[in-house]
Order: sequence, then structure tokens, then C-alpha cells
Amino acid sequence: MASVTAAPTMTIARGDHSRFTFLPHYRLLLVTLANLYGIALVLSLKYIIAPLFTYLGFGYHAVHDVRILVWMWGLVFIASWCLPIQLHKPSAFFTWLIYLAVWVPAILMPPFTSHYVYAYVPMQAVLFFAMMALCGVNLLPVVRLPEPKWSFKLFVIFLFAYSGLILLWLIANVGLPTSVPSLLNPYQQRAAFSAAIAGSGPFLYLVKWQTAVINPLLILIGAARRKWIIFAAGVGIIFLMYAMAGHKSYFGTTALVLAVYVALTFPPRFRSVLMVSGALSVIVFCSAVYWLTGSINLISILVRRMLMMPGLLTGYYHEYFTAHGFTGRFGPLSAFLATPPMDLTTPRTIGEVYFGRSTVAANANFWADAYSAIGYQGVILATILAVVILWTIDSIAISRNLMIATPIFVVVLFGLVNSALPITLLTHGLLISIIMVWALPGADDTRLARNHDA
Repeated sequence: MASVTAAPTMTIARGDHSRFTFLPHYRLLLVTLANLYGIALVLSLKYIIAPLFTYLGFGYHAVHDVRILVWMWGLVFIASWCLPIQLHKPSAFFTWLIYLAVWVPAILMPPFTSHYVYAYVPMQAVLFFAMMALCGVNLLPVVRLPEPKWSFKLFVIFLFAYSGLILLWLIANVGLPTSVPSLLNPYQQRAAFSAAIAGSGPFLYLVKWQTAVINPLLILIGAARRKWIIFAAGVGIIFLMYAMAGHKSYFGTTALVLAVYVALTFPPRFRSVLMVSGALSVIVFCSAVYWLTGSINLISILVRRMLMMPGLLTGYYHEYFTAHGFTGRFGPLSAFLATPPMDLTTPRTIGEVYFGRSTVAANANFWADAYSAIGYQGVILATILAVVILWTIDSIAISRNLMIATPIFVVVLFGLVNSALPITLLTHGLLISIIMVWALPGADDTRLARNHDA
């Protein structure tokens, strides 16, 4: 009697309830570190950032109302109890990332940097429930999607072919670089690069996807599979593109990819501790460098710009668009359907009003941008869309090599820290990363990441 082989189908994996375990000692450590992180942010604002950067909006205003203090710190405290401890899925990494880089600053910075306190309370409440929704993604069951049938070699050939075409197009338009611009002053090369490719239309998306998705894939495949020629090629392409474009963010993307990759080599229960202790250490280290040397470079870039600015801008967006009306622009097509109540784009409007220059593009996080579009409904809608996207990403990553899939998704999702959701989805390559990771062959490679899950 002939046997019947079932056709491959989508299967439902259980919810990741084991990843939300209490683990009292780890939970207590995480809660302590998360709240120390918030305290360190406020103290560095008061004693270093505010005295140095008041002209950029970073003043310090003590909050004397005990009710507001209990409210703010209560939100931070409660949220820290709900974050996942064991980080397996990309969504869990992203939840911690958005908590540290956006949510805590958005809760604390507006009241402490201005007198904008009581009118901001509803926004804090909505952000709290948005954070709880992101924490819940880790508990959702995932769908194991059908896997592609092409070979690993064919996939890598495609990556190199794409990279080669992009490099040839850039060389034809920009020319081969004769030197590598200094990291301290790459602006002349950057301006020349922008002028050379101006008006290139869709090709600009292809270049962005090369640096945000394709090149990190080469580096991660080389590292995860011990294919060091592929790894070296990925690093070499980054240096060549920096020499042509002068964008330091290319190195930042590569560094973040490798940082997440290294974090994945630790057992899952240690990864959350690494993230929050790392963020806290950045504040402490940069503050120590300032006090010991007087140099403001590190604390300005890593603390003021990366950690505090998303929170400051969330307050500005809420204050301005509450008073002047919403843009109605949520999503790429709405730009053709809605007439905003100002002449400039949203980021440049905030730049002109709060920083005195319309040339300043004050790009905020996806929650602030959603609020500027349609108010609190926008924050809720953006959160729902983020939950759907994160669930989709988890469903794809669960049957792929997590050492490759997780860093790719985390780095692309980092765009939500200072960009709108639709922009991150298209311009920053989130949609392309979803397609490319789904197309990644070799599901058996997941064992490389799971060796550390015990």
C-alpha cells in the first residue's frame, strides 16, 4: 500500500509563555537596573546636559508635584516588571530597545526639560498601554511559514549580484574614491555624494537597502556559517561605500549588527541584563569621561542625541500638534489625501518652532509621528501595526537561523527610534528585510542560535 506524504503546511507554534517567566532574581535585577537607568538619565540631564545644551532645548526643570513624580516613576517601575526576561525572538529584543531608547525618555524627558507637565499626562498614559502591547507580542503563538527551496549558494550569489550592481551604479555616478574621508569630518565627501546621486529616484531606495539589509546579511552569514571570505567581503563593501558616501551611519549599522550577534551568544536570560546594563553603562561611562576630561563629544552623541532626544521630541510633537491641529498624514498615501496645517514637513516644522531653524529635520520616533498625524488614535494604530509586524517577524525568524535573522530585524527596526512607521517599512528597509529573511535558506541552521538556549 503506497504511503501518502503530507504536503508542507503552515503550523502554529505555542505562545512563548516560557519567555515571560518570573525568575525572581533576574526580574529583581532587571527592575533595579531599569529604574537606575531612568534615574541616571534624569541626573545626567540635570548636572551635565542641561548646563551644556540649554540652547538646544535641554533645560532642567524640577518637578515638585509629588503626584506627578509618583505617576511618572510608577509607570517606569510597572513597565519594568512586564518586560521579557529571556530574549529568544526578535520582538523581545525590539521591546527592550524601544523601552530604553524611546519609551523611558518619552515618559521622563518632557516634564523634566520644560514646564510641560500636566497636559502631557494623557500622552504618558497612552504610551504606557502601547508599551504593554509590545510586551505582549512575546506571548503570542507564531505561525511557522513554508520555507523556500533554493540553495544557500544561490542565495549568496544573489546578495553579491545585488551588491555588485549597486557598486557599479555608484562608481558610474560618483567615481572610484581616491581616499577615505576622516570620521571626524566626512561632510565634504557626503555633500559631493548627495549632489552626484540627486534626482536618482528609486535607485536611492536600492542604495539604502544595500547598507541596511543586504550588506549586514553578508556579514552575518559569513559570521554564523564561518564563511570568512563572505564576512570580509561584507566589511570591505562597507568601507568602499563609506569612502564614496561619507555616511558614518554605515559603520553604526555594522556595529549594531555585530553587537546583537554577540549578545545572541549568551544564554537568553542574560541578554536582557546585557541590554539594560549596557544602556546604563553608556550614561555612566560618558558622564565619567566628561567629568575627567571635559570632553563633551561622547555624552553629546551617545546620551543627548541617542537617548534623550527621542523623549524631548515626543514632548515637542505632543505640545505643538495638540495646539495647532494634526497633519492627517498617516501612511505614504495619505500625503496625497490630507492637507497639513503648516507649509513645512512635520520634522522641519518642529525644527523651526523649537530650534529656530527650518533646516533642522527634527525626526521623532514612530509614536510621536503617529500622534502628529491623528492624535492618540494614531499612537494606538501605530502600536497595533507594530504588533502585527513584530508577530510576522517572529513567525519568519522562528524557523530561520536566529543568529542571522534577529540582528537583521533589530537593526532595521531601530529606525522606529527616529522615524515614522511607514518610512521605516519602506525607506529603511523593514519590508525588504522581512522578504530577505523569509528567503534565507537553511532552516537547520537555527541550531547555531539554540545551542545557547539551555
